[in-house]
Amino acid sequence: MKDPNENLKYLVFDMANRVTNYSNLQPSLRKTVLGYCAKVLFNDHGYKDVCGSSSLDSRWGKRLEEAYENGSNTRPLKNKKKGSVSLVDKIEQVEPGLVRKHFRYAQSTVGNQASFPVLSRVMTLKAQAEGKTLPGGRPIKYTSVTLYRWFKSQGGKDKLPKEKPYLRAMERILPR
Repeated sequence: MKDPNENLKYLVFDMANRVTNYSNLQPSLRKTVLGYCAKVLFNDHGYKDVCGSSSLDSRWGKRLEEAYENGSNTRPLKNKKKGSVSLVDKIEQVEPGLVRKHFRYAQSTVGNQASFPVLSRVMTLKAQAEGKTLPGGRPIKYTSVTLYRWFKSQGGKDKLPKEKPYLRAMERILPR
């Protein structure tokens, strides 16, 4: 998770208000206290870094005050991000198993040691040759990043091929 959920935002504001309760701090110091509270709570909730703490006071604090004054918004700290559907999920909606079928075709064509950019180009050409399209009518176009993420989600392990050194004549190895 990158962005904090609304419960974590409430906790940050609550902790900052408890720390600065009945004090006459300057606004800049209040922001500093809010940042420290965010750092403590983010770490406690398993976040690696504090994200969005700069907008906590300016954006989320204003929304919280407006909700308190007006009472119109019952969840002022709720994230409005909906996310998006991945390309692989869109392709699987069209035809389940199509990505795997194209991947197997690409591996049989260029070999199983081929890189992801090469495999993605072959898979895209195969999808275009079959006339497969996404639900919106756009043609399917695989990228190397999409293919790599799909490969990893399927439990695939990529190993770099190691070349083994050839045995050389003993005369070249031993000094005279």
